[in-house]
Amino acid sequence: MRIVRQATGLHERVALPIAEIICDELAREMGAGGHEAPAMSRAERNAAIRRAFRGNNHREVMRRYKVGRTTLYRVVGGKD
Repeated sequence: MRIVRQATGLHERVALPIAEIICDELAREMGAGGHEAPAMSRAERNAAIRRAFRGNNHREVMRRYKVGRTTLYRVVGGKD
């Protein structure tokens, strides 16, 4: 919460829920133990990429799934 308060200047009662959301999302992204989740299969990854891609968020999807632009468009285009 301290980081959220310092970065935003928000009051504690406003900063606390934001800090909790950030912590929950980080735990979800990184796994409860702070370690990477087991790698998903290529088919699972590709399905996740197709679900996540909205047409205007290619940078976000590329970063999340650690793929390049060519791979992203190949997967979205159904060639992989």
